[in-house]
Amino acid sequence: MSQLPTRRASSSPSRRPGPRPSPTSLPTPVAPRRRPAPAGSSVPRPPSAPPPPWPSSSSVSASASARRSSRTTAAPPATTQAASGLDQIYAAPDFQRSSAKVKGGGTATVVWSGQLGRSAVILDGVKAAPKGKTYELWYIGSQESGGTIEAAGLMHDVDGGVRSAVLRGTMVAGDTIGITVEPAGGSDQPTSEPVVAVPTSEA
Repeated sequence: MSQLPTRRASSSPSRRPGPRPSPTSLPTPVAPRRRPAPAGSSVPRPPSAPPPPWPSSSSVSASASARRSSRTTAAPPATTQAASGLDQIYAAPDFQRSSAKVKGGGTATVVWSGQLGRSAVILDGVKAAPKGKTYELWYIGSQESGGTIEAAGLMHDVDGGVRSAVLRGTMVAGDTIGITVEPAGGSDQPTSEPVVAVPTSEA
């Protein structure tokens, strides 16, 4: 019988794992040293965080509530005055009214009270005055009183809708309420023919 060839032993020595280093034997990292700032210089501080681009929800709701309150409680002085004057005239025991057509379209209704000596005009469907012009109100006295003409205020916001104004001054029995188109700012005496004239003596 033939013999199997024997394996030769390896000539290189066997490698055995050496001992593992313990945690205490590992080198401790050293933080880098900071150089001291030169004398007289200040160390810069990191910038503070910028404010948020939007206001907080509490400030938004507070400002919105303030705007809603101002809109519901504050009214333009002219509107408040006209409404108050009209209410007083309507409540007067001798309240009267009369209407007439306005040149150019629309109607003018005059309401008044002789006891109060007050009157008001309500325009409906009257177009706005030409550019640079305004509507002016007048007390036109009767012939018996001398026919004097007194300015009684302006109407700036006429735009084709319903607009009202309480006349300035005191109405005298028999006065006619007239409206003319005047230069912006008004006139001391009429410079044009009335677009409407409503007598109070025929009501």
